[in-house]
Amino acid sequence: MLKRQNTAQERDMANSALLNVITPVGLGFSKNSLELGENMGKVYGLIRYPQKVEAEWLSRITNILSTIVSIGWRPVDNAMLVNAISRSVVQQRGLAEGARDPLSRQRAEKAAEDGEKIIMQIDRAPQV
Repeated sequence: MLKRQNTAQERDMANSALLNVITPVGLGFSKNSLELGENMGKVYGLIRYPQKVEAEWLSRITNILSTIVSIGWRPVDNAMLVNAISRSVVQQRGLAEGARDPLSRQRAEKAAEDGEKIIMQIDRAPQV
């Protein structure tokens, strides 16, 4: 029994030593920065993509010197996605009808047309 207790204590001490080595001295978050020990970095998030992009547009961001880039996504259900895009199309059509200036009207109409194209592409694609 005593030997088993000593082994558990040794394992706990080894785990503590390992955590002390791999755990940063301090971790701090603010609005757009992250502090990790003595190092500080800026944090930016891309949450909305442009409607029309050139080929390799993201490579200009990912190839900036001294940066770390993480790209993540979550798969979604096609039905939920189509419903969300459909609501967006309806909203954009309403904005286009109520727009007072031509630029806002054109942008809203273009967004609605793009949404309708995406819905058609999703409907035509084979279901996996």
